[in-house]
Amino acid sequence: MSLSTRCWSRRVAIAAMRARLLIVVVATTIASHGFAQSSAAAIDVEDCAVRFAEEIRIPAVEAGRVVEVRVQVNDIVTATQMLARQDDSAALLRRRAAVWQQTAAREATSDEVDLDYAKALYAEAVAQRDADSSIYQKGGGSLRTLRQSELGVERARLEIARAEKALRLAQIQYELRSAELTAIDDQLNRLKIASPIAGVILSLDRRAGEWIKEGETIATVARMDQLRIDAFLSVQQLPPQQAAGLQVSVVWQNGDQRHQLRGVIDSVDPQILTGQRYRLHATIENKRSGNAWVLVPGMEVAMQVHPERKDREN
Repeated sequence: MSLSTRCWSRRVAIAAMRARLLIVVVATTIASHGFAQSSAAAIDVEDCAVRFAEEIRIPAVEAGRVVEVRVQVNDIVTATQMLARQDDSAALLRRRAAVWQQTAAREATSDEVDLDYAKALYAEAVAQRDADSSIYQKGGGSLRTLRQSELGVERARLEIARAEKALRLAQIQYELRSAELTAIDDQLNRLKIASPIAGVILSLDRRAGEWIKEGETIATVARMDQLRIDAFLSVQQLPPQQAAGLQVSVVWQNGDQRHQLRGVIDSVDPQILTGQRYRLHATIENKRSGNAWVLVPGMEVAMQVHPERKDREN
């Protein structure tokens, strides 16, 4: 065999070896990639129920007549927005009187006329006592006169103490009047029924002019920016101790539009049900489309759990 033929055969063998090595590397990469995908595949969840994350029945904190209702059913409200108002006419009258009483008490705290007068009497009494004492020491006057002068000094000192006490009592009275005014303002705020959360009005139990008892529901509001999904998952699909904190996605079809939202599994019930299934609860971040929310309670959705996506906060 010639030298050129042997060189050509060697080159062919090396090229074939490189090709086989490349095939092995590619096959290994594909296999490992396919395994990673299968190990992190999303888990389908059955029996999903979309519910309100928060649904609050707002009560009246005092009995009285409802004089105003500012919202209607299905209205979207913000947190602290006033929904209704109870009769506050009596409280407003008490507040007016309390303001005048507080003003009078404030004036009394700065009225130092009696104190200044008592100090002037004290200075005069001290001067009189010193004069009588000087005369007595020189052999003039009488001991009775000196004692009367000393008694006058003591009386003037007590007048100062009385005036100072009156100012302290005036300050206490002012604090009491201020506390009464604060209590009335707090009552006026309670008579204004406000929503504790941002959401939508589900129902109104009272209309303007109707009477309501303390503790009775005047309106029901539900949160819409977050919704809760209750679902069941098999232990074989995902151990319950690994579910909390995993991210989920919900998908549904609305006409010809396909929607998708994401959320996180908040909690898992501490019991295994029939069929080795357990119930989990996920919070979904809702979105708006125009004036409406894309997802509402009761809609049929499909949910998937993503084992490879752990919530950062967990």
